[in-house]
Amino acid sequence: MLIVIIQTSMECGMKERAKGPLIQHNGEPFSTRRGRDNDGSTRNCAELYTGAWWYADCHHSNLNGMWNEGKGKGTRWYTFTSENAATYTEMKLRRVISFLN
Repeated sequence: MLIVIIQTSMECGMKERAKGPLIQHNGEPFSTRRGRDNDGSTRNCAELYTGAWWYADCHHSNLNGMWNEGKGKGTRWYTFTSENAATYTEMKLRRVISFLN
């Protein structure tokens, strides 16, 4: 499950543009092209958009799409790339310990 916690050093109002595309995916289970179709769509979004991701009736962001593909099938960050694929992406994940239990 994806839990979005955004920390960024971007300036000039870019923070909202950075986190916006991930909000749709917050709390979604991970879906894969074969075997784990966990998105909220009648289609398999991972198959349709060529990459495993935390899809929620498909996506506004997908950093696991095919490199150099367009029409939403490539690496995509909606506010920056629109329908065109990004040429480079990097995700850094770390475990967050919850003290809520």
